[in-house]
Amino acid sequence: LRPDDVTVYRNLGALLHLKGRWNEAEDNYKLALQFSPDDQMTHINIKRLRQAVEQQHRKLRKNDSH
Repeated sequence: LRPDDVTVYRNLGALLHLKGRWNEAEDNYKLALQFSPDDQMTHINIKRLRQAVEQQHRKLRKNDSH
């Protein structure tokens, strides 16, 4: 592994994202952006991650109201 390679952190973030380990995923996406601030795929992944988190929060709020 090359610790300065944006794809390492982006891919690890994506794997963690799929596993539901959202905080760790975001941390790795942020590391990827430190190496490549304009990396569009990482920005897209962060956007998707935040959408998933928000969707989960809405679902939990809906369940709490019943």
